[in-house]
Amino acid sequence: KLSPKLRGEVALATNRDWISKVSYFRHIRDECLSAIAVSLQASVYAPQEIVTGFKLHIVMRGVAGQQGRIITRGNVWGEDMILEARHLARVRPVRALTYLDVYALSREDLFDILEDYPATKKRIQRAALLMALVRTASLIRKMEAKNNGPLDPLTVLESKQDSHAAEEKQSLVHMEEA
Repeated sequence: KLSPKLRGEVALATNRDWISKVSYFRHIRDECLSAIAVSLQASVYAPQEIVTGFKLHIVMRGVAGQQGRIITRGNVWGEDMILEARHLARVRPVRALTYLDVYALSREDLFDILEDYPATKKRIQRAALLMALVRTASLIRKMEAKNNGPLDPLTVLESKQDSHAAEEKQSLVHMEEA
């Protein structure tokens, strides 16, 4: 049996490649990254199964597809799980094309770990805020283009919340029909 420190070091060494692909994990102390790597939850999916969830997913083995994008070993999706405003997230289902081994990290698990690392928590909260601002600005631009004029930002957010659930259901139906 490995000691907790050694288990963290092994988990970090095993996961360092994908960690570098998540912008808000760059420049974080190894001690915190080790705690994150140890907390990952493993899942296995059969070919054609749909992977959903508001989590950061990491492909350890296998191939998946997401709206025409091929996802292979070491690739990630769901980086926006740090958003508190889930209606701003780009939650799109992923289909396993082969047997698929993934690790997943939920927002709740991440922020539980970050309680012990206040400086890192602040950095990731800033990243989430920036992501939310960019997504909101993009949403406003799209809606203004549709309406040929400026919109009230509060109206935009309310309409996004209402349409988010419908979009997610439609995406799942489309994936199941394929």
